[in-house]
Amino acid sequence: MPEMLKGAILDMRSFDRGDIDLRTLYRLPVKWSEYPSTTAGAVARRIQGAHIVITNKVVLDRAGIESARNLALVLIAATGTDNVDLDACRDRNVTVCNVRGYSAPAVVQHTVGLMLNLLTQQYRYIRDVRKGAWSKTDVFCLLDHRIVEAKGKVLGIIGYGTLGKQVASVARALGMEIIIAGRKGMVPAHERVGFEEFLKQSDVISIHCPLMPDTHHLIGSHEL
Repeated sequence: MPEMLKGAILDMRSFDRGDIDLRTLYRLPVKWSEYPSTTAGAVARRIQGAHIVITNKVVLDRAGIESARNLALVLIAATGTDNVDLDACRDRNVTVCNVRGYSAPAVVQHTVGLMLNLLTQQYRYIRDVRKGAWSKTDVFCLLDHRIVEAKGKVLGIIGYGTLGKQVASVARALGMEIIIAGRKGMVPAHERVGFEEFLKQSDVISIHCPLMPDTHHLIGSHEL
């Protein structure tokens, strides 16, 4: 009888709060070891005998990957792959899978929520209410922090994939103008704006591109 496959879930608490139905996963012929979180020092020990590893944000570096002699599959419970040494996996013929296009509505809601929170200075007004400033004012309402309306402002989007397009759709409903950034240091493609000009025109910038060598340190002191 063949040996049962072993799997390790390294940071369960980062994506499951008891509200995810994992029965399909557990029906697989795999003996799972679950960990709420995993420190860097515990990675090698916890994946040592595993054939399959599921990680969200726990880093799998070359040392850890090479120490896991049975490792054949790494499943990243996220879109980004920068926490896994892909070259080390390639050298070991370990397959790596990520999740593309998941939770788009939630990410779009979060993005627009952050933008509106800043434009309306809501976080500052909430702080003032908690301090009692609203009840103490001698005018109808507080106007201590400048509120900016989204309508008519320019939203610049870097990375016009699934998320970027859905954020643009919501922003247009708010009356915002949308511009899309061209690749930094390159002549912009059709309907894109050169990167330097993009920075000058944008009132708000939202970044939805993957972390790659050409996007690393994309926004720094010069760009700001």
